[in-house]
Amino acid sequence: MPKQLQKKVALITGGTSRIGQSIAMKLGSAGARLALTYHSSRQHAEEAVKEIESAGISAKLYSYDLAKPGSASKLIEQVIREFGLLDILINNASVFTETPLGNINETDWDQILNTNARGPFFLIQAASEALKKTGGAIVNISDLYGNQPLLRDRIPYCVSKAALNAITKGLALALAPQIRVNAVAPGAITFPENYTDDKKGGLLKEIPLGRPGNATDIAEAVAFLLMDAPYVTGQILAVDGGRSMKNQERETFWTAPEQTSAQSPKRLTGSSANAFDAKCS
Repeated sequence: MPKQLQKKVALITGGTSRIGQSIAMKLGSAGARLALTYHSSRQHAEEAVKEIESAGISAKLYSYDLAKPGSASKLIEQVIREFGLLDILINNASVFTETPLGNINETDWDQILNTNARGPFFLIQAASEALKKTGGAIVNISDLYGNQPLLRDRIPYCVSKAALNAITKGLALALAPQIRVNAVAPGAITFPENYTDDKKGGLLKEIPLGRPGNATDIAEAVAFLLMDAPYVTGQILAVDGGRSMKNQERETFWTAPEQTSAQSPKRLTGSSANAFDAKCS
């Protein structure tokens, strides 16, 4: 039986870490040829590609800075030149910066919004003509906090993911009927190493399924939207164990670390800074 994505080309930003690598393995196992981007660690990215290729999956690696003006068009041109076409775009890479109110500056605001919202928008715009030719599909990796901005020390991050949700819905209309555009919104994806049993228990009480998710849960959701949902577009699929059903009035499981005004905000970067996958690791 032929694989469902045989010979299709999938571009995955942040495709060499955590959720991104899991998505890459899932799509590659279905036959897709992979174009994977990384931002900072070439050595880590090369090791990830070796692991992916050891499973018999074809993958090429690209250095890419989402926040850099003009980088989207250059990346798409390079991918089309080397692969000849593009069928799938996964906007997975993002940054997650600790930005307590009172210490937020324009540089951090711009970095978060440029990477998590502007970058995906212009990458989609640059890829749209190629995707129209193949009847392609786009999946953006958003976050539970795009709809529920409960992280008091990371408001710009919540804003960026809310913007990505709006981009998803707006471009689903603008690019129909040739291209489908959807998003996956992860909830808690694994526990951070420094989480106490009390904090774990507090979080689990907020999740109807009673457990954190994992990268495979997100990859399966992405694969569903790409391969098994041809009549679905403009949707934000929550993969959070049911937590988004809770009508919360306050954040109950996250306590921001105390930080003096002299300290610099902490930034985490890389593949899909979603929920606990990058926010707490």
